[in-house]
Amino acid sequence: MAYRHEVRRDVIRDVTKYLPLQDYIRFGAIHPSWSAVAKARYRLPGIPLLIANDDNPRGNPRLFNVFSQKSYPLDLPDGYHCCGSSRGWLLIMDLSLKMCLWNPFSKTQIELPTFLSSESECRRYESLVRDTKQADDPTDVILRERLVARVVLSADPERCSDFVIMVIGFCASELKFWRLGDSSWTHIPNVWFLDVIWYNGAFHGLSTQKEVFMVCLTPKLELKKVAYYRNPFPCNVRYLVDCMGDLLIVERNTNQTYTMHTYTSSFLVYKLDKKRMVFKKVKSIGDHALFLGRNPTIAIPANKFPGCLSDSIYFTDNDPFIYRIYRYEDIGLYNMKNKIFEIFPPKHICITSRYQPLWLEACLQ
Repeated sequence: MAYRHEVRRDVIRDVTKYLPLQDYIRFGAIHPSWSAVAKARYRLPGIPLLIANDDNPRGNPRLFNVFSQKSYPLDLPDGYHCCGSSRGWLLIMDLSLKMCLWNPFSKTQIELPTFLSSESECRRYESLVRDTKQADDPTDVILRERLVARVVLSADPERCSDFVIMVIGFCASELKFWRLGDSSWTHIPNVWFLDVIWYNGAFHGLSTQKEVFMVCLTPKLELKKVAYYRNPFPCNVRYLVDCMGDLLIVERNTNQTYTMHTYTSSFLVYKLDKKRMVFKKVKSIGDHALFLGRNPTIAIPANKFPGCLSDSIYFTDNDPFIYRIYRYEDIGLYNMKNKIFEIFPPKHICITSRYQPLWLEACLQ
């Protein structure tokens, strides 16, 4: 029996030599032993899949592989809406603002406490929504779409029970976290954040004051300033990025047409000098590709993913406010080497989307 098992592993290992990388998720899902072989061969970030719906405006969202141009159904639980993604999981929410973590591959669901923990907090968010929504937009629908700006997991909940979920509230840029077993969210006061990521074994956040903090949760809650990002020029959106061990800040500038449509006009990238602890502007991200939007930015080695363009930034709309007037149109690809913008998915995928497009990192199970 042992001998036949080893032969089987050798055969499986030989088969993986001829598989495109995007087939590894399906390959690994067949059997745990197959998954182990796949992981041993490719210890890489997951494949970035675009969540959007196709040209059917009443349809459910789908998962699009922008490299192969293939799509797969995304069977969300009834009544739920995607609000963010991290490590292959989705943060989903219904109209009562009930929140769950949901894995679209294993269908595992983890219920979370109510995000708005007090009546005063509910009134504050509802007031912010009413100030920006259109007259015919139901407040509960808009609140669901705008409640969360970013969700980040410290680890995959199916592989680690000691995980932490960190969330930025969209309206107030406030940071909250939850551990398995906690009865409520813990609020981190006094600092407002633009982005947060899991980097080098800890959460790191980029504040509205251009400071990068390490968020220490044990033995006590503490914010430690890591670096200050010096750039006097205004910028519409900033992202904090773990690019295969390098800490980056990506600036995204947008303009408006005469019809008030918003589009991305430029990207600038800054890399942390770990000796001097300052960010320096760089012209290239090398053989990597970034996938940014309303999700923790995903960085991958482009040469390991057939069809992926290196030294490039794939981007989607970052602001849920835009959809209510113009749909989601600011989506594309920026080639840093040539400084050229390109359209990468079929245009009909996102223009009619009822769901804000976002990236999902599809990891090997």
